[in-house]
Amino acid sequence: MLDGPVTVVDVWQMLHSNAQEWHQVPRDANHYKVKDLLDQADTTAFRKLREFPVDYWEQLCAGAGWTLTGVVGLSWCQNASLDLVAHYWKKAIPVTVPNASTMRAASFFRKRLLPEETSVLEVIQKLQDDFTKIAIVLVTRHSELVFDVPTDLLANAPKELQPLIMHLLANRQDDPELAAIFERWKSEEEERSNT
Repeated sequence: MLDGPVTVVDVWQMLHSNAQEWHQVPRDANHYKVKDLLDQADTTAFRKLREFPVDYWEQLCAGAGWTLTGVVGLSWCQNASLDLVAHYWKKAIPVTVPNASTMRAASFFRKRLLPEETSVLEVIQKLQDDFTKIAIVLVTRHSELVFDVPTDLLANAPKELQPLIMHLLANRQDDPELAAIFERWKSEEEERSNT
């Protein structure tokens, strides 16, 4: 039970319902207020999980089925860790695809679980090539990070991170080296899809 009359099941249902509604609201100026209200309601709901035991949230999400929203909720629970969240993130979304659903859910992630480094290269070194944890940091902190990975190292990025990197660096596609890397990645993905 959480504070007040709201149960943890109520929180889970509200978060998932709001996520669905948020994506159904048209993308025009008249509807941004609705999206803002949904975001504010979700922020409040996630914060309610701060004193909720992580193992109870795990049980709820395991029974209902793991979703990215459920994983983000886990990040807010008492005694949550990046290791535990990464385990369930991988179950919910094996490859982090940077679509509107992923980016919105990730915006609510509890940042205190993440490394404080702002250098992407330092994050990669700290997380010792754990692609799921790196993806979590990239998608949740993308606006705060300095993408300082040398082009030769970036060219060999694991396929699990390539869609996310292309999305995050889309504004730098006028760089010929970067554009060539992205084209190679797209070709390789097409080849994998055709086999």
